[in-house]
Amino acid sequence: MMKQLHSVEHDLVLVGGGHSHVEVLRQFAMRRPEGVRLTLISQDIETPYSGMLPGYLAGHYRFEECHVDLSPLAMAAGARLYQSRAVGLDLSTGRVLCADRPAVAFDTVSFDIGSTPALAMIKGHDHALAVKPVHALLDQWHRVEPDLLALDREIELVIVGGGTGGVEVALCLHHRLSAALEKAQNPHRMNIHVITDKADILTNHSASVRRRLRAALRRKNIRVHTGQVVDCISQNAVHGPDGFRLRADAKIIATHASAPGWLRDTGLALDDAGFIRVNTRLQSVSDQRIFAAGDIASFDPPLAKNGVYAVRQGPVLAETMLNIQGTKPPAVFSPQKRTLALISTGDRNAIASYGPLAVEGAWVWRVKDWIDRRWMDKYGVSNMGDTAEMSPMRCGGCGAKVSADVLGQVLSEFQTDDDDDILIGLSAPDDAAVTRPPVGKLAVQTVDHFRTFIDDPYLLGRIASTHALSDIYAMGAEPSTALGLVTLPFAKEAALAEDLRQVLRGALETLRDADVRLLGGHTGEGQELSFGLSVTGYADETRLMTKSGLRDGDVLILTKPLGTGALLAGWMQGRVRHDDLQAAIASMLVSNGKAAHVFATHAASACTDVTGFGLLGHLGEMVVASDAHVAIDPQRLPILPGAATILREGVQSTLHPGNREAAGRYIGHDFNDEDAEILFDPQTSGGLLGAVPGPSAQRVIDALRQGGAIHATAIGYVTPGKPGRISPGRLPR
Repeated sequence: MMKQLHSVEHDLVLVGGGHSHVEVLRQFAMRRPEGVRLTLISQDIETPYSGMLPGYLAGHYRFEECHVDLSPLAMAAGARLYQSRAVGLDLSTGRVLCADRPAVAFDTVSFDIGSTPALAMIKGHDHALAVKPVHALLDQWHRVEPDLLALDREIELVIVGGGTGGVEVALCLHHRLSAALEKAQNPHRMNIHVITDKADILTNHSASVRRRLRAALRRKNIRVHTGQVVDCISQNAVHGPDGFRLRADAKIIATHASAPGWLRDTGLALDDAGFIRVNTRLQSVSDQRIFAAGDIASFDPPLAKNGVYAVRQGPVLAETMLNIQGTKPPAVFSPQKRTLALISTGDRNAIASYGPLAVEGAWVWRVKDWIDRRWMDKYGVSNMGDTAEMSPMRCGGCGAKVSADVLGQVLSEFQTDDDDDILIGLSAPDDAAVTRPPVGKLAVQTVDHFRTFIDDPYLLGRIASTHALSDIYAMGAEPSTALGLVTLPFAKEAALAEDLRQVLRGALETLRDADVRLLGGHTGEGQELSFGLSVTGYADETRLMTKSGLRDGDVLILTKPLGTGALLAGWMQGRVRHDDLQAAIASMLVSNGKAAHVFATHAASACTDVTGFGLLGHLGEMVVASDAHVAIDPQRLPILPGAATILREGVQSTLHPGNREAAGRYIGHDFNDEDAEILFDPQTSGGLLGAVPGPSAQRVIDALRQGGAIHATAIGYVTPGKPGRISPGRLPR
């Protein structure tokens, strides 16, 4: 009997990739509880470790040394990763509302989304950089820094906030900018100011710590302004009451923490500052389904907003989540009375603060560096296992169909168009759909179906639909109607309905953009999610594009970059950066509809879409069908970021070797260069490959790029030679 995964009985959703949640992911990677489906929603995929950020700002660490990559961590944990930002919570239906994707259903949800400086009381705060969210600070600083270093005068930098964060930022940026100015042999200096509305800096630390940090600031000529409120920031200065003004080329706000405003509309119990009130079990005091950790959690009595507590809460939260379906009560978090703070002074020195005690020196930095690197090492996927177990068999055949109640519930949420040419469809379902074809048109039909290759059913629906429509576009036809084929992972009815809702939402968004009507389809249960479409389109016989029309002198144009197969294979092995994966996803979501229209209106002689058989496989079909010879220029191929690198490392899609072997009927030994491996890479939702007369090639490329195919490139040409063969060649630059 075939083994299969446990049925989904409980949807556990983590919102945010903070310190506590990465520990939950780590422990799920080592031990996954039966029947629990884990989903992570995070806007930032490379999440920063707060302990090492000062060192990164000072220039002591590389980006990857102080950021946890959530993508391989989520994969190891068996978690679905949705890159999005939470903007609301519907407690009545149990859903997390997101900024740019459908809401996500939960049985239990945990928040670890951090905090941001309180900006509302500062007019013109958009002229400044906030220390949180960290990704925004880093992105903006990397744009601001070159302008500061290019100034032909002293740099004026102002930090608003005299807590640990503000003082560390001032000291570390002083070290960073001093090194940059010295390297550039720039004789100008900098003036850095720290402004606090309190009587002293770091008022939550001992007098000994404050004394040592004031001395460190004086050594670097960083001036501290105490008891001073900043209520306005302009383009070139910060302002306060009674005419206070400081000139500033760059401003950074590091004031006390605030919570996202949307939490006030959720109905959760919050403290006066808007943070989620929790008990000692990290559980909302008003809703037992809700947990919170890190800065977003509010305790009674209050705890300081620092990374130490978030790190300590991680194992407690993980223990609770691993037993979320059991009878054991949530684990208890017992905060320590004192925490050890290691405060960087910028120059590989640090100050240790523990209650009334304080010590400093290079050795403290070395201890801090050891602790921080040890923490980061815990979250390398090589330290994690995968012990997912199997559950009893579920029925096959028609017994595996999704129930009528689930179908009816989900389909009722989607509006269907009542067009005159749809006689029977979803609005009045029957055993089959019935349509009236347009008079004088040719019917063009295709089918495509994927097993899941991405952990987001909404994105799968969008990408699979975009892919399925491409065959219709490649023929010069307009897609009209579609039937869906869905296999849903074994789960309780509520989870089945949610998966179906997500995948159909993605599919329908794509179909509606293309003016295609979904008429019906078939659903079933299986080990993993899969989705496909059978699409019908219509074309004028005179405008039909095929693979068989290549003519001498034609130029071949490819509309999308290559590399999706290699990147998806590398991502599954945890060897691809999330930015490169996102570039591949963005490419897969680009419709070929406008590109097909450009080819059709410019009298393309032949066209196909580049998908599973790779560029050479689909081009080979064209040269055989056309009895033509083609030369392609490997140096002109558009390639997705990271794809060439991952191929050189030997990572390939499982279809790649078969594509290379099959291409032997079209090519000779002159394609042996490893840089030609991209030619065999199977593409998901790849671009169109069209042939146009040589004199009009540049005009077609310009039109394609204006229509959204920004990577459209001439990659080859039809030339005299052995029919049915492809050889390397060079296009003129």
